[in-house]
Order: sequence, then C-alpha cells, then structure tokens
Amino acid sequence: MFFRISFLLLSVLLPFAIAADETEIVSFTAVTISIDEKGNGKFTVDSRPVEEAHKVSEPLGQSVEIKALEPASVYKLDDGRLHLRYDFSKIKNLDRLKAPGLNEDDKKLFYELRVDSKKDLLVLSQNQLDRSNFKLPRLITGSINFHILLAGISEGMTQLQFVVGKDALMLGLHGNNSAEKGVGAGTVVLSQKRGDQWTVIVQKTQPPNSQDETSFQIPSELMTQRMSIRLGRIGSVPLGVPMIEIVSKFSPAFGISLAQNGSKVLVKTIISEGGAEQAGLQQGDILISVNGQVVKDVDTSMSLFARSPFDQVAELEIERFGKKETVQVTPQ
Repeated sequence: MFFRISFLLLSVLLPFAIAADETEIVSFTAVTISIDEKGNGKFTVDSRPVEEAHKVSEPLGQSVEIKALEPASVYKLDDGRLHLRYDFSKIKNLDRLKAPGLNEDDKKLFYELRVDSKKDLLVLSQNQLDRSNFKLPRLITGSINFHILLAGISEGMTQLQFVVGKDALMLGLHGNNSAEKGVGAGTVVLSQKRGDQWTVIVQKTQPPNSQDETSFQIPSELMTQRMSIRLGRIGSVPLGVPMIEIVSKFSPAFGISLAQNGSKVLVKTIISEGGAEQAGLQQGDILISVNGQVVKDVDTSMSLFARSPFDQVAELEIERFGKKETVQVTPQ
C-alpha cells in the first residue's frame, strides 16, 4: 500500500519537477538604445545565444584617425556624427580609456576595470560592496545609437545610465539575485530621473532566447545637452563586455571648468595634463571668445567647446591682468 501511494505521488510530482528543471534562465547578451533629437527612442534587449546576438554589422561611415579618441576605432558619417567602436579583442591597455577629468571617485571605480585577454573582454570587477561602474570616455550631444555586447548576464543587476546634469535615463537588466527587491529574474526596467524624482517608463519581462524591441519617449530638450554614459553593475559576479559601439556627436575635452562672475566667464579649474594646462591657461583667466565667437555665459561657452572639431586647434581669446591674448588649445 505504501509503495502504491509513493508511486502515485511520484507520478503526480514528476512532471512539475521536470518542468522546473527545464525552466530557461534569461541570459542578457546584448542591448541597443537609439534616441533621436526629438526624444523618440527604442531599446532592444537580446537574450539569444552569444553566437547569434554578437554578430557585428559593418561600421557606419568612413574610417578616420583621431588620436584623442583612441583606443576606439573611429568612423565619420556624412552628417558629422562619429561611429566609435571599442573592440576589446584589440584593446589591451585601459589607460587611454579613461574619461578626461575623472574625479577621485571615478578614478577608484576605473581601477576596478581590467581586460581579460584570453576571453577578449572588458571586465567590471566587483569591489567590497559588490559594485562596479564604468564611465564612457566621451560626452555626447544630439541623437544617439548605443550598442553593447554582453558576455551573458543571468545574475545580479546591470545598469546603463544616460546622464544629463541631474536628469538621467536608466535601463536596468535584472538577473537572479538582483539588488532590486521584488524584481524577478529577466525583468527589464527603463526609468527616467528628472531632478530628484524617478519614474518608471517601461517594465517588462524579457523572454528567453529572444530579441525584444520596445519604444519610449523622453523630453526632447534632454537631447540638446551634453550627455554622459555609465555602465554599472551590482552583484557578486563580474560583468564581461566584448564590444561597445556609439554613434553620436562627441564633445572634445578642453580640460577646464568655467564659472559665471556677473557678465564675465572665468576659468574656474584646470584639469591636470589636459589641453588647457598644456596651452598655459590659468585659473581666473577671463574667457572672451572661442574660435572668434564671443562668449556671453557659461552655457554658450560650453556649447562652443562642444562644436570644436577634435582634429583642429581651437583659438581662445582671454583677458589676464587687464591684457588680452590668444591661446591655442588642442582638444583631447
């Protein structure tokens, strides 16, 4: 009798046990985000096998050499945008991958990065808090197409952040043991931050072994400002990245910060080893014009800096101790 009952229980429970074992784990293998200048966006999350998700298309535009943008491969489009490709099968030295003017906190995070030369991956190693963060080297403006290949993520939480001042757009990929309580494995969340307020735009579950596209909308004014991109990781398992691609307009780094003093724009700080320091600019210099265009305030000054080509020297007219002079700065 006991044998018959045990057999019946086993026959009832066995299909559920098999179903549980056969449950597919979502492994994120690639992400693409595109946003035009009007704020119309779409993101595509890939959970297909690496062999399918990591097929790389031909680069856009014509190959050009811009030393300031190394170690990326650079391609120039007819509309002035650049296509940057960071291929970690070719990049072994991360020194040139540092964003210009990193603060001390960013520098600490940067040194948690390494390249796995056997697997051809950029690796975000975890610190004592099981966190890692990587800031892409360049600020961008206008429309963007961002594509990143991932070496399969099924654990923890991975974040892509597009930051404009105090505003941000964040795409969160949640695996098993996500840091976000109550969010199941395979969940994809797109959130927007305006000031101090976060709002969820999209929350959905990524189907296993699929390529899933979703449209969204953000305020168009965000696309007129300079944007930084960060890749964050929360979890005990490191994140591996074979390739990152960005198509946008890129802002050169002049190595200075500015401050408004009444109607005058002053050089506030000089970043060590930047173009401004090499050109001899000093703290307290009054900025008069950039490439012959008179500056009115900090915002217009930064806009003029952003439009300066990488491969050309910029002429800055300044006033120092009551005398005007022209300084030539090579953007980096």
